[in-house]
Amino acid sequence: MALTTWLDTWFGALPQVAEWDWRWRLRRRPLGKKSLQFMALHLADWVAQTEPFAQKAPKRRSVVLFTMLDRWLAHNALMALGLAGRGYQVTYLFLPYRDWFTPLSRYALWQREAYLRHILKPLQRVVRVHSLWREAPSPLPAALEADLEEIDYFDMQYTLQREAVPPEHPLWELRRRRNRDAAQRLLTFLQREKPHALALPNGLILEFGVAHRVAQHLGFPVASFEFDEQRDHMWLSQDEPVMRLNMDEMWAWVREQPLTPEEEARIRQAMQDRWQGRTWERSMRRWQNVPPQGSRQAAERLGLDLKRPIFLLAPNVFGDSVVLGAQVFSQGLTDWITRTVDYFARHPQAQLVVRVHPGERYLGPEGLSMSQIVQEALPAGVHNIVVVDADADINTFDLVPLARAGLVYTSTVGLEMVLWGKPVVVAGRAFYRGKGFTLDPTTWEAYFDLLERLQHRPADLQPTEEQQTFAWRFAYAFLYRFPRPYPWHMVHFEDNVHARPPGRVLADARYFPTWDQIAGEPLPWRQAKTASDPSPEGRGGS
Repeated sequence: MALTTWLDTWFGALPQVAEWDWRWRLRRRPLGKKSLQFMALHLADWVAQTEPFAQKAPKRRSVVLFTMLDRWLAHNALMALGLAGRGYQVTYLFLPYRDWFTPLSRYALWQREAYLRHILKPLQRVVRVHSLWREAPSPLPAALEADLEEIDYFDMQYTLQREAVPPEHPLWELRRRRNRDAAQRLLTFLQREKPHALALPNGLILEFGVAHRVAQHLGFPVASFEFDEQRDHMWLSQDEPVMRLNMDEMWAWVREQPLTPEEEARIRQAMQDRWQGRTWERSMRRWQNVPPQGSRQAAERLGLDLKRPIFLLAPNVFGDSVVLGAQVFSQGLTDWITRTVDYFARHPQAQLVVRVHPGERYLGPEGLSMSQIVQEALPAGVHNIVVVDADADINTFDLVPLARAGLVYTSTVGLEMVLWGKPVVVAGRAFYRGKGFTLDPTTWEAYFDLLERLQHRPADLQPTEEQQTFAWRFAYAFLYRFPRPYPWHMVHFEDNVHARPPGRVLADARYFPTWDQIAGEPLPWRQAKTASDPSPEGRGGS
């Protein structure tokens, strides 16, 4: 019998033995990745910088910050300090898992928990640190079971990066067991502690999604957060998982507010930079692999006939959180692509260009490329459907001028094509769907009818000047109002903290509203402000 199996069999239920073993036999060996070791090295100094602010701040509501996984454990320790520095009574609630797909014995988890409690000890000077692993499970209400089954499925899709998940895959058992275990322990903790608010990453998948559903089941306010590519900002949502990117309330608030000349220039420059393959203003990534080469050159390379209508289909990378559960009338992204390919195979008078998302270059070993889905759906002898692979040195926005219309699921390319004056058919629950400037079918019949009309009567469906105005307004809201000012981005986290240590951040009033919104104060578009407030703050600017 291996040592780990023997230890788990005899001592898996005895955390004191596992902790003693870690301290003496393993000599306090680090049981985490670089991000945790970075936190362990600097946490005492971060706490010392925070203490003066925490002591002077007025006492505010209680907030539970739920976390796990090494990079979030490190980041959320800083977030807890930010909240504490504003006077919030923070509980840093953690699970000891290092990832979401590797089984660990109970004994190994107790050892990791001992390591985490050790390196988090300085945090306890200003924040309560508590292990969810030590809570007794409560019975799981039947009302939560359906929620957990959906999260199980999202977890599998997210991890494998494919929509159809093999029922025999070994990861199923781990995800089902861990999700239910987390739900039962969270029920015990939240029902006893009754915090004013809960905050957590993502809110849609893994134990983060479980915690979000449990909090909603119990009626606790819950905020979720994530990061896009923007420096010094984060996405933040209240009540609904942030990865749903629900901008309905914000859009209702700003829809009728014209952009100022400065705002107009700002969003147009940002979009030009994105389309040209440059980083834009406060971004950290390029959205195109290559700069534009010209639409005519792209058409020649792909063998497109400029005398026949061209439709540009822009799929997502499957497994991205924004795609999970986003179906409207199809069974999902794969079903939509398959039936769209079948339609164009039967309508050779039109051409379909499928521009595979450049992010597929980083697809995991079990991930399924949208290119493969198209190839499997494509009948032999069909020549009016062209696939542009993820690593192709073609700029997507060389294809946009060629297109009669765009076909998207949730991709931001759909929003951007409207800015070019192109009609866009949205098949999934995209964050810009239903905002008044896209074509949003709710049935297959309506979808195929739109494809017919776009072939034969395209002028009827062109975005009006007013719709384009609203699209630009929405794009500005998405890039500049929805993200909240926040100092420590997950990308280049260590550099961020060195540049903005807690002592400097807690003295910076730009971040005060964000700390309060994480803790449950209403986001700007939820506050009792008039829509006519012309100030940047009133308009949600940042």
